[in-house]
Amino acid sequence: MTREDPIERFWSKVERTDGCWLWTGGLFSSGLGYGQFQYAGKPRLAHRMVWFMATGAWPPNQIAHSCDEPRCVRLSHLFEATPLQNNRDMIGKGRNKANGKLTDEQCHEIRQRIVDGPRGTAAKLAREYGVSEAMISMINRGLRRSP
Repeated sequence: MTREDPIERFWSKVERTDGCWLWTGGLFSSGLGYGQFQYAGKPRLAHRMVWFMATGAWPPNQIAHSCDEPRCVRLSHLFEATPLQNNRDMIGKGRNKANGKLTDEQCHEIRQRIVDGPRGTAAKLAREYGVSEAMISMINRGLRRSP
């Protein structure tokens, strides 16, 4: 029994267009639209897999999309960024999920409730507002919406 080459398997799940090269395989369960690819027994983000295939190393930082399309795996649309750089890029382009889902007033309310509330408030707020705990943390740190 022969195993399919992982690189061939990866590219068989990509639709190449004149712009983005879109991942057509499975998506991570985060709901953010990022492609998932099984490699070396582990689920990998598809756009990070492209970076690995191009450079031979897993990136130490995040891989961001200049095209703002989470399913895009076109190397020329990807760049390495620290979490802070990626957050600033998302905010600058107005494409982060919280900014589309939450109003300024809700973000202010979230920050106030964290200040006033007991431990575990972030998890409760994440469920209540339909965003991740990481998003609540970013809102609290001022990385989403101005206070």
